[in-house]
Amino acid sequence: MSGGSGMRGGDSGSGRNGGNVEDLGIALSRYSSDDVYEWVIRASEKERRAAFPLVAERVKNSGLSSWKYTANALVLAVLGCAPAAGRAATCLGRIGGVWSDVQLEAVSSVVAKRAQPWLGDLATRLAERLERNPWRRDWPVVRLLVEESGITVPTSVGFVSGWVQFIERAADTDRALREDPYTATLLPMLFEHDGLGWHLEYGKFAPALLSWAAEEKATRDLLVRGCLSRLLRGGSPGDLRAYAAHYRQLAPPVDEIADRVPDFLGLLGVRLTAAAALGQQALRELDEAGRLDVETVLEASALILQRSEKKLAKAQASWLKRAAKRYPERAAELLACLEVPAAPPPEVVAQVAPVAAPMPTPIATPQELAEQLAALIAGDWSIATSESVLGGLITLRAKDNRALQDAIAPVVQAHWESLRHFAVPVVGALTAVLASMVTVPDVAGLLHNHLTLLEQRLRLREPLCKLSSQSAGLGRFMEHRLAEVATEAGRSPRPFLMATPTQANGHIDPGELVRRMEVAEAGGWQPWTIDFAQAILRVPREPANAEAERAARLHSPMGRRLAERLRDGHRDPVCTTVVQRPNTSDRGSGWIGKAPVWRKVVALEPAGEVDGFERALFTLVQYPNPEMTSWWVESWAELGAGCLPSHREVIAARLLPRLAAQADIDSGAGAARVLPLLAECHGPVGTATALAITYALAAKETADRIAGVDALLGLESIQPAVGTELAEAAVEGAIVLSRGVAALRHATASGAVVAVWAVCRAALPTLLAAEKARPGTQDLLELSQECARVLGVRGSFEELERVAARPGSSRLITEARKLRDALQV
Repeated sequence: MSGGSGMRGGDSGSGRNGGNVEDLGIALSRYSSDDVYEWVIRASEKERRAAFPLVAERVKNSGLSSWKYTANALVLAVLGCAPAAGRAATCLGRIGGVWSDVQLEAVSSVVAKRAQPWLGDLATRLAERLERNPWRRDWPVVRLLVEESGITVPTSVGFVSGWVQFIERAADTDRALREDPYTATLLPMLFEHDGLGWHLEYGKFAPALLSWAAEEKATRDLLVRGCLSRLLRGGSPGDLRAYAAHYRQLAPPVDEIADRVPDFLGLLGVRLTAAAALGQQALRELDEAGRLDVETVLEASALILQRSEKKLAKAQASWLKRAAKRYPERAAELLACLEVPAAPPPEVVAQVAPVAAPMPTPIATPQELAEQLAALIAGDWSIATSESVLGGLITLRAKDNRALQDAIAPVVQAHWESLRHFAVPVVGALTAVLASMVTVPDVAGLLHNHLTLLEQRLRLREPLCKLSSQSAGLGRFMEHRLAEVATEAGRSPRPFLMATPTQANGHIDPGELVRRMEVAEAGGWQPWTIDFAQAILRVPREPANAEAERAARLHSPMGRRLAERLRDGHRDPVCTTVVQRPNTSDRGSGWIGKAPVWRKVVALEPAGEVDGFERALFTLVQYPNPEMTSWWVESWAELGAGCLPSHREVIAARLLPRLAAQADIDSGAGAARVLPLLAECHGPVGTATALAITYALAAKETADRIAGVDALLGLESIQPAVGTELAEAAVEGAIVLSRGVAALRHATASGAVVAVWAVCRAALPTLLAAEKARPGTQDLLELSQECARVLGVRGSFEELERVAARPGSSRLITEARKLRDALQV
């Protein structure tokens, strides 16, 4: 493509004929920016607007092959032909790829040529929708539209993030930062929005800020004030740590610290340890410089010593002892802060196995379905909501399809920006289901595009062989089921779905399932294939003799299969443990950051004869090298458990790679939230379940560790196995043991002392027999000693005696002796 000057005045190909829409179509088919530009400049406003449907269609189709085009031609066509801000914003949002090829001079010329009154509205909409994506590079286009329209500089999170990336890409970042006219407005916003901390950790922007702050006090004041206010407001730990680190690099002098004593006292109560440590260090520095009164030292000590972090407590003790020497008249008062009363022993609470909740009342009206559909699209992918919506779509379609369409079409239109992204497969599959229901112009075509893609991708008429070799197989199974609903709803409609559960964990009451089959046989129809396969997988394991006798009277092939399942029960696959270690070539190649040093997973193989769907789901191949897994798992984890509520070991085995990644390479978060559901499910628990809980206890994020604790407490029989797996993974260096100990201490505080002791007792022999003590072993010994004293447990063991008998006074030996003594009292 020629440069900007080539777009400025020559006759070029199809552009000669001005407003001929066919010429524009030819230019777009070749992605010829020069020809598109010439066409837009020569055409009349009426001709441009008449060409917009063609442009919108090309934009929609371009998303299917974004590697084949550059964004420039499409951007020029949209801005040159759109009739309104909303239509233009929608089309521009659908243009994928990297926008670095967009020629701003040509964009400016097109915008100036049209002089549309809605340009400011368009700039505002695009600024609000900007993503924090360093690769898209559409920010300069939005900035140009902001400047051309003359609106106030936007301060949305995406616009601020795009500005930072724009400054970083400048040839001279330092100069660009100081001279850019947007700096005064947007730099303070870096401390107002969530999710922007990473700009202070990576790239050239943070060093440029620090260089400027070192030369100019006003800039340093702005950054110091911004970092402190951001830390005080709270947020995600990953985001806040960047602000704490940036503040330390600013290194303000004592005079400036003294002006912000209330802020530093406030940091002592912030949940993030790094923020509290920053406040503690600043106040101590002031005190040792003689700039802090004793009352403030006492106040700071009270705040720090009520926290649980031992490192902070140790630093505070050192500070108090030194302060006592500087203020001898207040020494007794200062040192008294260290006399913290011993915490009362935890109360032992009996753990009760959780019971699955019933499904909500079936959706009865199109309006109710529209509300639940909006909740689903907004992120409520729970079994209760998703299955209610799916079942409601089929039932209400059979009753009054027109009323259903009228109710859900506005929801689909309002949430199209969320639905159109095909990145998460299950969302794409839901979109395909909606495609079979909605016939509203403009919406239906876009939805059906997803339906075609899904059918091509899944190849429904081929075996489900891909489920066998992927940890994401449960997600793929759900895609198949949704695709079947989408394709069969219009071709062979049914009055209801066979697989809609009656309990929120995915189970179907056997009596209800038999009733549904009786209705089907009486009506002369059979369930769809995957719908029925899902239904029999949802049969509980409890005996259902009366229901089995009723099912024996069914005469259809599917009826006989249901009767057989109720009579014989489920058949479990064979589980085999596989230890994985990366090849040398794996490290730093393919893996983001690093490959795990060791990982244990579970392979699955069907036992005996099962049908095709169960053979696919009960086959899981594991290789000698660890598997990289997609973040998609988090989007379907709970729904995946709902596919197999009577096979929790299979659920755990298929989730293991993702759960392991959250613990051994700190990749991702959220997959462990499904684990508490395993306690409500049926089926044997074994190595896969124990490993799943182990990895959750050692996960980076607190929410995942809490989910692991909930699962641990709900599955009493697995607790010793979790201890064994926790110890082995720690000895291999695969997990951070101290995270697991912190999670177990959380469980102890809730009264689960018996469960925690079971884990500790199983873990300690392996940990204490290791050649080199793993970090966190001392903390586990301390926790074990507390549990042993509360429960009155007796009886030591060989590995503990050996460590306790060693000479020396290290913390490992000291804690081992305390536990030994507790077990002998």
